[in-house]
Amino acid sequence: MKSIVKILFVLIFSSVSIHAQFEQLHVACIGNSITYGGLGSQSYPQQLDTLLGPHYNVKNFGVSGTTMLKHGDFPYWEEESFYNALDFDPHIVIIKLGTNDSKPQNWIYKEEYFSDYIDMINEFRKDGRDPQIFVCYPCPVFRDGYGITSSIVQNEIIPLIDSVRNTANTFFIDFNNTMMGSSSLFPDGIHPNAQGYNIMAQIARNTILNSASGFILDFYTKDDTFEQGEGVTLYWETTAGSMVTLNEQIFANADSTIVYPIQTQTYMLIASGELRDTAYVTVTYLPSGKIKSFIADPPMIEKDANESCRLSWSTTNGSSVTLDGNIVSQSGFIDVSPNVITTYKLISTGDSTEEKEITVQVLEPEQINRALNYPAIASSTLRTSNTGNVNDGDTTTLWTSGKTGTQWIYIDLEKTLQINRIVIKWGKVFGVNYRLEVMTESGATTKVFNTVSGDGDIDDITGLTQNGRYVRLLCIGSNMPDSNYTVSEFEIYGTLKPFTDISESEESIPQNFSLEQNYPNPFNPSTTIEYTIHTPTFGFPSREGNTRGVFTTLKVYGILGKEVTTLVNKQQVPGKYSVQFNVETFHGTSLPSGVYFYTLKIRPLTNLGQMFQETKKMLLLK
Repeated sequence: MKSIVKILFVLIFSSVSIHAQFEQLHVACIGNSITYGGLGSQSYPQQLDTLLGPHYNVKNFGVSGTTMLKHGDFPYWEEESFYNALDFDPHIVIIKLGTNDSKPQNWIYKEEYFSDYIDMINEFRKDGRDPQIFVCYPCPVFRDGYGITSSIVQNEIIPLIDSVRNTANTFFIDFNNTMMGSSSLFPDGIHPNAQGYNIMAQIARNTILNSASGFILDFYTKDDTFEQGEGVTLYWETTAGSMVTLNEQIFANADSTIVYPIQTQTYMLIASGELRDTAYVTVTYLPSGKIKSFIADPPMIEKDANESCRLSWSTTNGSSVTLDGNIVSQSGFIDVSPNVITTYKLISTGDSTEEKEITVQVLEPEQINRALNYPAIASSTLRTSNTGNVNDGDTTTLWTSGKTGTQWIYIDLEKTLQINRIVIKWGKVFGVNYRLEVMTESGATTKVFNTVSGDGDIDDITGLTQNGRYVRLLCIGSNMPDSNYTVSEFEIYGTLKPFTDISESEESIPQNFSLEQNYPNPFNPSTTIEYTIHTPTFGFPSREGNTRGVFTTLKVYGILGKEVTTLVNKQQVPGKYSVQFNVETFHGTSLPSGVYFYTLKIRPLTNLGQMFQETKKMLLLK
């Protein structure tokens, strides 16, 4: 999106025009039931998405019954869809609210309609954003109903919308006059049928594509920093017919260019036509000698367990770098296994000099919170929260589930541990009925703790002996029904020391082929399955070294043994193979969460009675 700054430096830059690869333009449709549609792919936003084509990404944020008025009986302001629309960071916003505001219980606040509408427009213009905003006349009301009053829509709300668009300098879509003679398309007098929604989509499409020249839809760079010797690509798109200059050089109205600044610089884009618009992008120079990152993963390792820690670093171009006095590459990594607490120092020199230190803790297993800063995945997360808050080591931050009812969050420890203790530090809304599960890499799940009488605060569950890579907290019921669960910290303790896991023992893999565990696992929506057909040792026909191969099938099955899909079904020669399984694109449908199995079968072409088979489990979590 456009980045607005107050100070412009006069600059000279070197550039070459390149073939632009533009990002999709996001279109957010705000409204009530007429926007929501209730007809799936037939609603006007969905049809508008089709009409505008792949360069546009149209999202329907309509909510039935909502009002523009903050004091209305169902304010759009209080809906999650409103915040989702803001997070969508739209380039184009279509606002069509007003029909429900005409209801008697809402229109008593009519003096607030204008200011509430201006406030909504300003919300989309916050933080330097400047989307193209279309305010809309509501569709005609052909028959009063549901409390909606035609005369108020026509004689009071539409004039106020005129005042809004003139005051806020917005664009305009007329769904009222253009559909005034189409009463047959409104079966209940208020809501369009499928044909009516199609006409609305066409009206919106034509208005967007033929909007006034001279407006900047987008001006951005994918990299707002650059280093020694690097170029920066600037992208922009303006409304059709615009005359465009970038730092006083003339360009096409939709284009991109590579610039080669030598210091922090600001670029100014001006679009002229029926309108005049200006936007700015600033790119910041990172001098040589700067340390961009220096990380220890993990920062704590287990004593006497032969656990290693990876030190990784990245510095800017042209830097000379040492690690503990030894010359190392500009960016790289090294695995270390200290026996005692050890501090490592990275020094980078160039145009500037910077040094950083990292201390790797060597501790007893009971002192290491294995969950700290490892990947956390949740069923839902409140917009104002963050999933990573649950294991960031800071009890003042919270993971707050985005919904009520049954919710879950799990930690990927990225290695198998013998888990012996789990600590949950709850927030205000805690699980009364909840359980803890440990999952292996292959998806085997074990319930290690369950309660229906949780009392919040801190739950410290000890005496566990389960082996696994993933730990999940499943919240089923809370102390405050219809409230979002809150957890300040989810801590996991365990050891890497050798142990035997009989439950996970695998059948020996034949020497003729190997089937690998899918990765990632658990997965959503896509995972990779790899397998190897080794050199011919079990009847591969060969003539003077030319191997004909074997017949291979790779299939996915559900938990009850029903076939889901066939990934491979063909003749193959020895080698290593990789197959993608995506549950979203699979036959155009989506599969539910759960355990699935994949089976590899290999049959030599010369011995149809000889069959080799291997099956593994995988876990889909949504």
